[in-house]
Amino acid sequence: DRIITISGAMRDILVRDYRARPERLAIVHDGVDTGIFCRQEAADLRAAHAPGEGPVLIFHGVIDPQDGPELLIEAAPAILAAHPETRFWMVGDGTAVPGLKAGARAAGLEGHFFFSGWVRQAEVARYISASDLGLVILPDVLSARGRVTLKEFEYWACGVPAVLPRLPALQEVVGDEAASLFYTAGDAADLARRVNELLSDNERCRDMGRLGQQRVSEQFEWRALTGEIARLCEEYAGQRA
Repeated sequence: DRIITISGAMRDILVRDYRARPERLAIVHDGVDTGIFCRQEAADLRAAHAPGEGPVLIFHGVIDPQDGPELLIEAAPAILAAHPETRFWMVGDGTAVPGLKAGARAAGLEGHFFFSGWVRQAEVARYISASDLGLVILPDVLSARGRVTLKEFEYWACGVPAVLPRLPALQEVVGDEAASLFYTAGDAADLARRVNELLSDNERCRDMGRLGQQRVSEQFEWRALTGEIARLCEEYAGQRA
């Protein structure tokens, strides 16, 4: 009878491709629990997995082939050419990890990549807090165009700016590029260019991280979003009574 979806882009897909009736659709964006994801002390993780003064880039979550995580292996040489001490943290696990490890070895990048394996959810926020820049990697396919990944909100909640693909749903929630930068989905050279742009400006990164935290508190906190879902459900139930 009613559909609550996570983005206007997903709503448009449902109407266009699945013949959903627009009047039955409502949008409540994804968000983040700031009781779990917030800035935390994590100097020990930095010391253990990124010794030295180089920047740390993080990609976290389920690491499976459909999202195209090998794009980071392709982009790494251009990032390292500009910032030779950069470390790449792959936090989580999935079926793509063995291939990524092999790809990093084949490209001579093994010393720059750290694969954590599965970690507890509470630890993910610490890994993010220990990082300088968060990455979102998704291909330009139908399933990704309507999808709002939780990574973006989790980076923001921890005060870390992100570089993410220019896809409709992500553009919808991020809006301008004041708190995160976009790259062309699937384009390793463009991903490297945007990463290097931020790694060359520490003050801008800090400002973007602070703005991301503000946006989470104002728009993407789970408690407010779940309240909106409850309100819509009560509204729909009242209409049927």
